[in-house]
Amino acid sequence: MEPFKFKVGRPPKFCEEICTAIIKSVSDLLPLKIAAEENGVHYETLRAWINEGLEDLMANNWTEKAQFSVALKKEVANSMRLLSKRVRGGCDGWQGSAWILERRWWKYWSSKVADLDFNERLTALENDHKQKDLSNGNLESSEKK
Repeated sequence: MEPFKFKVGRPPKFCEEICTAIIKSVSDLLPLKIAAEENGVHYETLRAWINEGLEDLMANNWTEKAQFSVALKKEVANSMRLLSKRVRGGCDGWQGSAWILERRWWKYWSSKVADLDFNERLTALENDHKQKDLSNGNLESSEKK
């Protein structure tokens, strides 16, 4: 008996049509999560595509996912550039552009970015410390905290 010559299962969602739609959504300033969901892709799947593409780039492989990751990153940069030009130019409506920058890319544009970064690092250190306590069998010290 000869094995099946066709693939079994649903076709993958990663295709040019969906990738183009996601990039278009990002160019319209939608967050990645909304852009993914709007196009029928789970956010974690989109993150996996981006990460796979970046890994391919690091390995000098110019795959479809690498091309998608680069195109997506360029679109995010173009959106930031457009909004920051409006803010610097002081043209009508620049406050709206500043508002979008502060909320959409808060890690770069928020006035509280230093506080947020500090809190994020502190939480990571605390979690790491708790993990080490648990792995060393030191349950008492992690329960007291």
